[in-house]
Amino acid sequence: MSHLSFDSAESRTQDICLVSRFVSRVHSNPNAIVAIQHDSTLTMAELGGCAASLADALNDQGNEAAVVGVFAYPGFELLCGLWGVLLSGNAYCPLSPDYPEERLRYMIESAKMTSIICEESLVSRLREVAGNRIVIVTTRVEPSDTTPTLQYKVPAKDDL
Repeated sequence: MSHLSFDSAESRTQDICLVSRFVSRVHSNPNAIVAIQHDSTLTMAELGGCAASLADALNDQGNEAAVVGVFAYPGFELLCGLWGVLLSGNAYCPLSPDYPEERLRYMIESAKMTSIICEESLVSRLREVAGNRIVIVTTRVEPSDTTPTLQYKVPAKDDL
């Protein structure tokens, strides 16, 4: 049996959900580098801003307790997509661009996805696989100079 341990006394003494922990880290250490891709870096503030924008877009579409697909290669867009879905209060389903079309179709249909976050370069392929009934939200990671204000829905414990 595996056991996860966290590095702070706070996490051992309180029941803190992952989204709350993320928001706390964005505000407490916005300039921390969270990812490196080729010659570029992504800070907590940039990840938080991108994720908050995606969460807002998903919430504006009325996604509630939904499974949202994330169709992106490993990198900044994937990170933003996953955190955006979590901040919106939904569940995510990773859809790898390396999967065959039949598998992608099956995953989209069986999870009853109505929205998929997609890397801009993959939109046309996703449209071919998913058709027009799916809302596609594209990701774009933009550097920012300010720490974003993050608003999110925390699911009730009974929903987890």
